[in-house]
Amino acid sequence: MNNLWTFGDSFTFGYGCRKFPGNLDNTFNVKYVDYIDLDRPIWAEHVASTLGLNLLNYGVNGISNDHIIDYVFDNLSEFKSDDIIVIQISTSARYDFPFVKEKKLFGGWEVNSRDNIYDPDNKSPYFFKTVFSTNIVKEYENGGEDALTFSTGETNKKELKLTKEKYNLIKYFFTEFLSTKKYYERQIWRFIKLSNFLTSLGLQIYLIHEDYWPGMYEKPKNLISTSEDGILQKIIRDKHTIMHDTNSAIIDYHPSYDGHLSIAESILKHINENSNLYNT
Repeated sequence: MNNLWTFGDSFTFGYGCRKFPGNLDNTFNVKYVDYIDLDRPIWAEHVASTLGLNLLNYGVNGISNDHIIDYVFDNLSEFKSDDIIVIQISTSARYDFPFVKEKKLFGGWEVNSRDNIYDPDNKSPYFFKTVFSTNIVKEYENGGEDALTFSTGETNKKELKLTKEKYNLIKYFFTEFLSTKKYYERQIWRFIKLSNFLTSLGLQIYLIHEDYWPGMYEKPKNLISTSEDGILQKIIRDKHTIMHDTNSAIIDYHPSYDGHLSIAESILKHINENSNLYNT
């Protein structure tokens, strides 16, 4: 059986509709325990089932576009000619910063699962942590130096210390530089070039964007564009978020199960209407 490879952030992972990896008693799973229904598919599962493909879902909550591209790079040698690859482009408001790992007893290092892609043998004393621009102020005010730690049980809460100096540096970087969207334009350029390269190898690849599409780039034919401003705003307008599905019992703008179905239908429609794109 051929594969459907999906890469992206929480929109691809199925945030709120699937259990968070790690400790099943963590805050996340408690919050969504009455909402999660494993019998209802997220978009990646629905697309794979409809096309009769085996699903390999590399959606990871809260990761940056750079990290998404790195996951694609890490699997380049595994793609087969009849596989289908869908890459969901994330928001431009995330950036990866290196932090020092916390030493353990006997001089070992704490392991961060997301960093295994770069450091499978855990030899580096550093790891990448993705920081989200809209959260940093609130999280630092609430948590101080313990802010931005994972709460999943996968890592020690002392692993990441965000000092006041680091906090101000990151905050000003987001305010003065990342907010210009120039980084996002470069990321879009990379996704287009990566897509073209994979296509040149005979692979079937599609892009779908969560955020707006920059006007400076013509939309490629393999872009599944649900709306000019991306998936997020579309599901909000269509009232296909978890918040709408729970009558605001859970304040969450991630796709509901109906939202995932809508995204899946957009992907399947695009693949069907552009079947000659890859001569399938």
